[in-house]
Amino acid sequence: MMLVVSAAISQMKWQWFTKPHALVDMESFDSATRGPWGAFSLMIKVRKHHLASFGAFITVVGLAIDPFSQQIIQYYTCFDSLPQTIASLPRANNYTYGGMLSKPGYAELDGTMAAMMYLGTIDPPVNPSATIPFECSTGNCTFPAAQNATSSSIGICYSTIDITSYVQKNITEQYDFGYWLPDLSWGHPLNDSKYAEASVGIPDAVGTSESSITIANSNYQMLYAKKGIADGPGFSPEFDALFTFDTLMLNVNSSCDVMNGDIYLSEACEKHPWAVRISLYPCIKTFQSSIVNSILEETIISTTPLRKTNGSAVEITTTANLTYSLATDSILVNGSWQKCQTSDSYTNFTPVPISVVNNTLQLSPEEATRWYPSECVWMLDYVPGLAINQFLSWMYDEEPLLAVTDNTVITSGSIWLKPLYLNGTANMDTVNSYADGLASAMTAVMRERGPSPVMGAVQGSQTCVHVAWVWISLPAGLVIFTIVLLACTVITCRASSMWSSTGSWRSSSLALLLHGCHNSVRERAAKITRNGEMEEFSKTLFMELSKTKEGLRFVERATV
Repeated sequence: MMLVVSAAISQMKWQWFTKPHALVDMESFDSATRGPWGAFSLMIKVRKHHLASFGAFITVVGLAIDPFSQQIIQYYTCFDSLPQTIASLPRANNYTYGGMLSKPGYAELDGTMAAMMYLGTIDPPVNPSATIPFECSTGNCTFPAAQNATSSSIGICYSTIDITSYVQKNITEQYDFGYWLPDLSWGHPLNDSKYAEASVGIPDAVGTSESSITIANSNYQMLYAKKGIADGPGFSPEFDALFTFDTLMLNVNSSCDVMNGDIYLSEACEKHPWAVRISLYPCIKTFQSSIVNSILEETIISTTPLRKTNGSAVEITTTANLTYSLATDSILVNGSWQKCQTSDSYTNFTPVPISVVNNTLQLSPEEATRWYPSECVWMLDYVPGLAINQFLSWMYDEEPLLAVTDNTVITSGSIWLKPLYLNGTANMDTVNSYADGLASAMTAVMRERGPSPVMGAVQGSQTCVHVAWVWISLPAGLVIFTIVLLACTVITCRASSMWSSTGSWRSSSLALLLHGCHNSVRERAAKITRNGEMEEFSKTLFMELSKTKEGLRFVERATV
């Protein structure tokens, strides 16, 4: 391309001198054919000669061809499915394992679930899916998806509610400080402290000696947790809770920095009561999942709560054989939603009886029943549900955090309550994070014990080539400009009276030697040998390529 542009500029210099111009322009044209700087200079010096300036412009812009061309072909690491290898991710429709009846109405929780519940509250992983085992030989795997959803599994969801509005100021014969929270489960009078569910800021002492205990030497409850009922009077949750507990605490005001290194500072901080309700309930979680660099990345797309099979039951500890279940009309299978095929009677493909009233497991054969495939039914069994409830009761029912003085940092009590309290700085965001850590840990155990994992594709890495067509625009444009320049040069020069004589000269130096300046000019320049002197002298000469009796010669003219 540059060869054509150079030839066009060279040919245009002969066309330029068909009229009188400064002889120094010959040098400008010659420099323009040797590189971008000369071309740039030509654009400035001979702006009137459009074709020569156009060719110089192409030469200058051509500097960008190399960097643009390097961007056209881009190499990157891509992934492709490997044949004969399969990725898997655990999921479960039912959770029937994880507890053992020790006696009627009492169940022991298995160690794995208990350990994960501790982990979820004390030290939850930053990535909630980090504890979920998977199979992915290369560390990069994908799973088929429908509307971004890759799998569904039974799990545990949570709900949090700010119930600070129910907190009462403690005023009794013994005390005029501290706060208490009414029992919100059964509808007791909210202004009667006999039915207090929790109290804080009050000495942890009982008996007749209460009134003689002073603030300075008493243990103060900075946090108190108490088991409750999610759907008590005034509450209408959209789920059937497996376990609910209310927590009353004394928080420091936001102006107090309890973590600035002075752990005693919180004693002097102004405090206020704050209460929150946390509920855990079984649900169906739908995930978007992928494995990248051996890290499982998941996003919860949707959740659907399971329902008590016995809708009139208050709680699992008070109703024998209470399960949580739900039948769905469609399920995710290999990345697509498939409708569940039901029947009016039992078949080998539809073995599960479902109530048409609430879509839960059918308890009464006298009620209307629809039979569902097993994979369309989700259930938390009675024994593991009871074990989870009673273990959570041990963790959160009537559990305090105490302080020797009203210090929010130096507290004693159950270690899993301290991340909930956060030294008196808890808020709805931190409580949601706390509940999410617990729910995610429990979900991980439930999924791990499912017999039917979701299958995916193992991705192998390779080098791929991407053609960035936008970067080819400049080289392609310059090629088009070069063709236009060539065509215009040919047309312009062929229309000139000098074409028959100069049509093949282009960059030839012989043309200058054989058809140089007139004798009078050569005689005046005979003693000039330095480049600078020759350049200054040529600026004073206005030459025209003309036909003389001696042939073609550069003849001096008086004016341009």
